[in-house]
Parts: sequence; C-alpha cells; structure tokens
Amino acid sequence: MKILVVYHSLTGNTESIAREIADECGASGTVKIMPLEKVSPLTLAEHEIVFLGSPCHGGDLSQPVKDYLHSIPEGVPIIIAGFFTHAAPVDENQDFQQCLTTYDTISTEKGITLAGIFHCQGFLTPDLHYFIRESRNISDNEWAGMLADMKGHPDESDRASAREFARSIVQHRLR
Repeated sequence: MKILVVYHSLTGNTESIAREIADECGASGTVKIMPLEKVSPLTLAEHEIVFLGSPCHGGDLSQPVKDYLHSIPEGVPIIIAGFFTHAAPVDENQDFQQCLTTYDTISTEKGITLAGIFHCQGFLTPDLHYFIRESRNISDNEWAGMLADMKGHPDESDRASAREFARSIVQHRLR
C-alpha cells in the first residue's frame, strides 16, 4: 500500500503528529512524509491513502492547507484522512469546529473520499501568545490556565491516539 503523509506546520505540533502517523503506517506499506509545499496536488492520486495535516488558525485549517485542498482537481480518486492540531482543549470544540467542517465541505465539493479526521491539542509558541490572548480578550487567570492545559501537548496520549487513528484508517482500507 502506498501512503503519503503531507503536513503544514509552523510550530512543530502538526509535524510531530504527522511523524507519528507515518511511523504507524510504515508497517502497512510504503510511506512518504513530506511538508505541504513539496507535494503537488496532482501526485496525490498516486497513493492509496493521503493523510493531510494542518494547524488550526483562527478556528479553521491554515490557509495554505485550504488552498491546497481547493487546488486538487475534481474527480481524481483520492482518499484523504485529515488531521490537525489546535490550542483549545479537546472537549472545547467550538474553537476548532470549522476545521472539521472545512475538511468535509471541500472533500465533498471535490469528490474526495474523506476517511476520517483526527485532532489534538498542541502548544502555542510564545510568539503567538499575545495574539491569541488579545483576540479572545482573556483574563490573566484564564490565560494562565490555558497555558497550563496546553503545556506538553501533543503529549504521549495525543501521539498514541494519532497512531491509533492511522492504524484504523489503514485497516479499514485493507478490508
């Protein structure tokens, strides 16, 4: 089975999840892992499964990932499994609900099979702290709590969940 793991990552969070997915898929076939900017959308159909990862920016997939999805030609038989990382605790999906919707909407528009979506919390780099805090008008105490929640993510539990996601997508495809 030919598997491609493509990701866009600015802080390293999404890249670390991409590596977990690629490592898990290694036992199931030939796996390539590449940053988004090095993969032409025209080559996606050469793979049986494409895992496509993005950070969550402003509550949605990053613009480069959205542009990439839109650039995939319609009607090309592609199976995509999406994944993304975000700053919000996993149980507070209002901060990343649009990411789920974007994967679903663009896949439907393009006739792409969306095999599933994985997401987990990541840690914001310090240069993003001010922007996020100000855009949400967060108090000092609330911000301290958010930083404490984010610290260490993606953690081992997140990485294990990413590996399980990859395993389930591949096993479903092998049936």
